[in-house]
Amino acid sequence: MKSMFAIAFFLLCLPAANGVLIPKVCVQGVTQWPVVCCPNYKTSRCGSALGRGNCLAVPASRSEPPPDITFDERFGFPAFFFNWTCQCSPKFTGYNCGECIFGWTGDNCNIPYTVTRRNILSLTPTEVETYLAKAHYCKSKIDPEFVVLRTADRFRKRSLEFIEASYLDVLAFDHYYGVKPFNSDAEEFFIINYAHGRRSRLRHLQ
Repeated sequence: MKSMFAIAFFLLCLPAANGVLIPKVCVQGVTQWPVVCCPNYKTSRCGSALGRGNCLAVPASRSEPPPDITFDERFGFPAFFFNWTCQCSPKFTGYNCGECIFGWTGDNCNIPYTVTRRNILSLTPTEVETYLAKAHYCKSKIDPEFVVLRTADRFRKRSLEFIEASYLDVLAFDHYYGVKPFNSDAEEFFIINYAHGRRSRLRHLQ
């Protein structure tokens, strides 16, 4: 059982191109938002010289947040933080379009590949130990590219703070951030689901 949990943790350390991953290079030293987040890939922004992508304005949200929500930086993400971001061409992804979408590899992301997930029960003791070592690495190694957002109080914008975290914490944050509850008052709270491109509103009594 411990080995199976270790595998799950390790899988979280795989690169994730979508979601709410926040590039460290775009937030270091920043105090006023929004800003341009179009880092270079090799010699040009978003790898534009190589045809990988372009730096484009983030489209404005077509809807309004619920009236009871005074402030939630997740609405219309990433528009609160970044007004220009890299929009990647097909087969390219990443905050600077420097990666390949899943299923493609090579310098130009033109080589298809497949990955088969193995049954944990089929692994040898040596392979299990390798997975455990990689899971420990993910839990202890600081991610050099991405940071997580700590919010002390969503009603106060200046309480937002970006902090470094491990590979595992960064990827766990990517999932947690999208569904983090927004507290309304002492009697009830609303869960605003910003995950997977949708927003739902569920009411619960405390």
